[in-house]
Amino acid sequence: MDSIDQQTRLICRERLDTTADVESYLEHTQTHLEALQAARRACYYRLRRCHDPEKMADIRSQRDKLTASIALCRRDIKTAQAVLVRSEKVKSDLAAERTMQKERFHPRKQRTQQREEAR
Repeated sequence: MDSIDQQTRLICRERLDTTADVESYLEHTQTHLEALQAARRACYYRLRRCHDPEKMADIRSQRDKLTASIALCRRDIKTAQAVLVRSEKVKSDLAAERTMQKERFHPRKQRTQQREEAR
């Protein structure tokens, strides 16, 4: 239930209506994630070269903020991918349900037609 809750919140927060919207969101978020990772990598490089304790503390805090943002992006990507998988499963389930209903009600139509032909 928690995963469905997360998926619903993502869909509402980002106003995703179609699978195309979800795919577009995934692409955008993936690009954003790569930019955040590059920025965090730059922080690590600056930490190696920095010897001033005050600047090091600032860089570490910036790195930690980037790490938190990266974690959120990764979670949103995982959730959006789950939305796509779940939407496909729901589509197949609905198609199977429609098929079952047609098969269930179709014999009645045949019986009715047979009765009308017999008259």
